Amino acid sequence: MTGAAALAVPVLVDAPAEGDGGSFGVLHGLYWLLANLAERGPLLLAIDDAHWADEPSLRFLAFLTRRVDSLPLVLLTATRPVEPDAADPSVLSDLLGDPATDVVTIRALSEPAVLEFLREHAGATVEVAFARACHHASGGNPFLLTELERTLREEGVPLTAAGAERVVATTPPKLARATRARLARLGPAAGALARATAVLGDKAALDLACELAQIEPAEGARAAGTLVDAGLLEPGRLLSFRHPLLRSAVAASVTPFEGNTWQRRAAGLLGARGASPERIAVHLLATSPGLDPADVQTLRTAAARAAERGAPAAAAAMLRRLLEERLEPRERGGCLSSWDATSTWRGR
Repeated sequence: MTGAAALAVPVLVDAPAEGDGGSFGVLHGLYWLLANLAERGPLLLAIDDAHWADEPSLRFLAFLTRRVDSLPLVLLTATRPVEPDAADPSVLSDLLGDPATDVVTIRALSEPAVLEFLREHAGATVEVAFARACHHASGGNPFLLTELERTLREEGVPLTAAGAERVVATTPPKLARATRARLARLGPAAGALARATAVLGDKAALDLACELAQIEPAEGARAAGTLVDAGLLEPGRLLSFRHPLLRSAVAASVTPFEGNTWQRRAAGLLGARGASPERIAVHLLATSPGLDPADVQTLRTAAARAAERGAPAAAAAMLRRLLEERLEPRERGGCLSSWDATSTWRGR
């Protein structure tokens, strides 16, 4: 930290600077600090998660980028697509667009690559159906896949076709924490819209999600754009998460009490829009006991239709949920009789 590099002292160690360098002086000092280090040999400066960098750090990156070709130095920066909440999105955009910058876009892993990854990390035989489920859940995203594989291994899930059923239902704790943190940074409207989309399921209409999230349509449109830019939702007219694991992670951020409220509200909104009993029943199944008579009738109708259409497992789930309600003896007897019939059918 000799010479001009001394101007960087205040931002690196708890010591007074030599003179009053000001903002430009600090940038100048940091540059000369790197120049001094690079004299000892070629230098690599690696910066991860640049989309979360603070404004002074981004200013230094821009300062350094314009001068890096004069040093034996490589500046390696990893970033997601620039998020709207970044300290200064224009700085990152300028860095990506600088003629001296080589931009490498990392592609998602293919299904064969996911299979190879799992075999290398698990040290055991991995069935193709299991790898296919992991690829679908993670979208081939290496971070999501790594966290998913670790969680499945810790839970003792077999790497077989039978274990594949557990993949989508698994939410890695680290992913859940990271997703909650990202939603908090994106603001209340984006967080509410993401949770509404998780409740409604993929291909949700924006107006319905806004109504469920209790935000104005214009605010919801801006929030949807924010979630797309942040890499949580797919671009498009309907709302869908980029990966099933992201939907699971957002859903995990909703407490059981909140979830019950959201599911009931979703069922009511769909009923008001004339949705089918089967679609409404998906949300009623996720509620706690205490449905009103209209919802009870919706579940009963959906169960009967499911049985008629050759879906006894779905019918049995709805009947089982109905039996959690306080029904009149005659109604309860009818549910038990129908449940017995679906169970017999499933047995055949």
